[in-house]
Amino acid sequence: MIVHAYDGSRIGCALLSDGVGATLVASAFVPYFSYSGALGVGGSVGPMSTAGTTQTFAYSLSGVDPQCSSGAGSAGNSCGIHIHAGSTCTADALGHYYTGAVSADPWTAIAYTSDASGASAGSYSVTTGGSSAEVAGRAMIVHAYDGSRIGCAILGAATPLTL
Repeated sequence: MIVHAYDGSRIGCALLSDGVGATLVASAFVPYFSYSGALGVGGSVGPMSTAGTTQTFAYSLSGVDPQCSSGAGSAGNSCGIHIHAGSTCTADALGHYYTGAVSADPWTAIAYTSDASGASAGSYSVTTGGSSAEVAGRAMIVHAYDGSRIGCAILGAATPLTL
């Protein structure tokens, strides 16, 4: 939602919500605690909205693995962008997050495709079984072509933008 001044200039902005769950974002990516390679993930995941137990999110990333330019490889988690069960980037972020009636890992087919410079943008919808409140505070992990964890940011409430 954009708010305009009398002269038509943009003076305020807010993300619309259904009022049921918070709109989340993950930014300020840091290297995953055990990663020592040269890739440096930047950018953001979000806004992430939740309808029922399905999270829908956009992402715009830099510093991801340029080997993912042809998509994911055969390694598990290759070129993945996933919510993990843990809530830290300084220790093990645990496995992929899913709960409740969702009994099979919904993240196995979720992967980014990069360009040659290591940039990637897109969007996904994933049914995790969790609500917005249950997803908030969890680690968003970006994986390399070989499936290793290279970047991490914590999902938190989106803050209003000021124009």
